[in-house]
Amino acid sequence: MGLIISRGTSRSVAWYGVEFDLMASTPEAVRTGDLALHISQPIASLMRRCTLNDNGTVNYYLGASNSLKKENGSTDATLTGADGQFMVEIPEHYFREEFTATKQKWAFSLSWIPGSILIPKHYVSAGEANMQRSTSKLSCVINAATDYRGGDNTSGWDGGNYSLLGRPVTSISRTNFRTYAANRGAGWILENPIAYNAWRRLLYAEYASRNIQQAYTATPTVEGYRQGGLGPGVTKASGWGGNGYNPFIAIGVTDSLGNATGYVSVSNDFGTHQVPSYRGIENPFGHIWKWLDGYNMNIQTAGDGGKSLLYFRNETTGLADDTATGYTLAGEMGRAAGYVNSMLPGHLFPTLAGGSGSGSTTLWCDYFYTDPASYNGWKAPFVGGYAYYGAIAGPVCVHTHGAASGTDTNIGSRLCFLGA
Repeated sequence: MGLIISRGTSRSVAWYGVEFDLMASTPEAVRTGDLALHISQPIASLMRRCTLNDNGTVNYYLGASNSLKKENGSTDATLTGADGQFMVEIPEHYFREEFTATKQKWAFSLSWIPGSILIPKHYVSAGEANMQRSTSKLSCVINAATDYRGGDNTSGWDGGNYSLLGRPVTSISRTNFRTYAANRGAGWILENPIAYNAWRRLLYAEYASRNIQQAYTATPTVEGYRQGGLGPGVTKASGWGGNGYNPFIAIGVTDSLGNATGYVSVSNDFGTHQVPSYRGIENPFGHIWKWLDGYNMNIQTAGDGGKSLLYFRNETTGLADDTATGYTLAGEMGRAAGYVNSMLPGHLFPTLAGGSGSGSTTLWCDYFYTDPASYNGWKAPFVGGYAYYGAIAGPVCVHTHGAASGTDTNIGSRLCFLGA
């Protein structure tokens, strides 16, 4: 089990995957394929933090157990931006998705398997994105200088409890975020369909569960598999409105975890928070919303078609707002808000929410925000939930109310590099 004969050769290719039962409300999946690979995690185990030059070359990899050191473990790393952007490398791999009447099946391999698509090597920012304001270049660095002031750039809070120094940047439209990412050079973008789906699938497959907010445990099952989840994340803040709903978690607070999965406790005026990191990706959900690019949504009223259509574009060029031109139809999203029941083939966007069996601990466990009656027209998605959302938040919590031109103090982004 878990071995196939590769195309044009007698070589056996190992794969591993998960199956979700479409007829049951349990969020847990059945592990399939080569079960030993569920222990070694051959793809996810290659995810690692690095500093990335603007031309897309790795300057150096960071320490596996401490990102403040270089990979050799003895030399300090420079994460201020002088040595490049603070990123996580997602390895090239192959992914296959199948649906039957009762199952949704995923398979992963480092080599080609029949029916699979190639996921190219790419990079996502280790933290939520900030920006060098003097150059208008989107960044991911650990830098408390005023040139990298985050949030809505309120300077009067510098040095105080609400300081935005070292925090991710918000209060920028998706349109402008795209420009600021491209200012870094060819291939630099926000999370797009490739990046958005790739590491989240690896996360769900590694835990064999869609309830990622289950309590974190470092102890594997008796078989050696991951169990539990990443914990609640930064989703249980109190009194957050005091700083105008600006970000309050600094970039890089999980440096001590290196490439490991886990969380670091951070206390501030808004409570004590479990800041999670999944194999180097800090705050994979919660804290602030993150814009996605390469997705445009046409939310129609009953009079103009009555459908919620999702369009996507994988390329790093030709991206535009409020259009289907140059984009491919992914399918129809759900028309009602609620906890997610089912997902579109190929994309972690809901086809149904609020249906029978859905909830914060059942099926996909995350919430879908939509209101075709009040928020129709062309929209741009942001994902992950924010610091007040609790169980509503999660890796695939999707919000469809926002126009690409909109801004908010609690909406930021994640920087990515996919090559030119």
